[in-house]
Amino acid sequence: VDFLEARPRLGLVPLRSLARTGGDRNAAVLFSAGADPGPFDQLSPAEVVFTAPDDPNGFWAQLAWLRDQGFKVPAKLNDFQFEGTGEHAIRVVYSVVWGRYKIGACRMSDLTYVLGRGLLHPGEVHIVVETAALPELIISARPEDAERLAGLLDALPDVLNPAGPGPRLFVTPVDEKALKLAGRLADDLAAGF
Repeated sequence: VDFLEARPRLGLVPLRSLARTGGDRNAAVLFSAGADPGPFDQLSPAEVVFTAPDDPNGFWAQLAWLRDQGFKVPAKLNDFQFEGTGEHAIRVVYSVVWGRYKIGACRMSDLTYVLGRGLLHPGEVHIVVETAALPELIISARPEDAERLAGLLDALPDVLNPAGPGPRLFVTPVDEKALKLAGRLADDLAAGF
């Protein structure tokens, strides 16, 4: 949100987007335990759990999709259910699988983390919808510095990702369409709460 607010005032140019996971593993997903959760316009806010209020791929993207499906959006942020953080959404996954909520919102990487370690079986979760990931961390610069810094940023993954196992950092070009959507959703959330 900081970049979205500062960009027009400071004339910043978005250079690269950083993510802890790559490609569709960073997608925003809504999932249920087992079968289809039923009509979305019938879901109560108490039946849906999100990751965190400041998480573009654990709240914003899924809320926009649910709203488009007729979900009745609560008037106050406190009326939403949150069980995780932007860094960690395992509680979201288990709270749905164990039946506390009908539907959950997180990144695909949160589900693959749990499934990949054998902590759940693939049949225990049903992907309701997968949307493109929204940018979470943007590296930006003033226009006069953009060209010089862009080359340095392209080398960043080699510096930050040493050989061997461990978490990876992905540096990608900024998707302007996704950035505009994130800005619109941030504005909607700010106006709504």
